[in-house]
Amino acid sequence: MAEELVEAEVFEVLAAFGLAHLRTDGGRVIRVNRETVGMAFDSVRSGQRYLCVFSMPYNRVERCMLIDSS
Repeated sequence: MAEELVEAEVFEVLAAFGLAHLRTDGGRVIRVNRETVGMAFDSVRSGQRYLCVFSMPYNRVERCMLIDSS
């Protein structure tokens, strides 16, 4: 299975639902949840940048890594 690396910024955190939305520089919206590997969900906030690994062709986020906590 192929993987794709994408850098994205958090723009919305829906803590009550355990979801966060990130946007890539190209405008792609990514949804992650409490179970996403590499996300310390209780610390996620708008403006943080993550490097996300997708499994293709299913476009599923496998894991994320915080790269900028601005």
